[in-house]
Amino acid sequence: MGYESFQAAPTQLRIVGGGGVNLVYSCLGYGVTSFWLAFVFANTGGWKKKVAWMLGGALVLLIINILRMALVAMASHEKWSYPLGWDHHTWFNIAAYGMIFLMIYVYDKSGKERTKKGKIATTK
Repeated sequence: MGYESFQAAPTQLRIVGGGGVNLVYSCLGYGVTSFWLAFVFANTGGWKKKVAWMLGGALVLLIINILRMALVAMASHEKWSYPLGWDHHTWFNIAAYGMIFLMIYVYDKSGKERTKKGKIATTK
């Protein structure tokens, strides 16, 4: 994104000459990822479908989180304020759960499409 960055410590990502982020446990996205994995695991579908959706959804959430960390570092460097005064954790949760609800809709719709076409949705 045009910024030169470096790892100042094992948990710190900084932009040269400016701000950065300190990655702590709550920044890793375990909560939203666990929610997604639990949803897919508890839902109907074969194991291949479940594994593909679990990995794909976890990857999407990882990408959203990486983008968040980059934006937080840039915001710190450029002294940007957060929209509506909400912190980056709130914005991440909104984006992540919004994406999860979209993925739930598509996952659920994919199971119904198979059933409509005369195929039986398995729970293997």
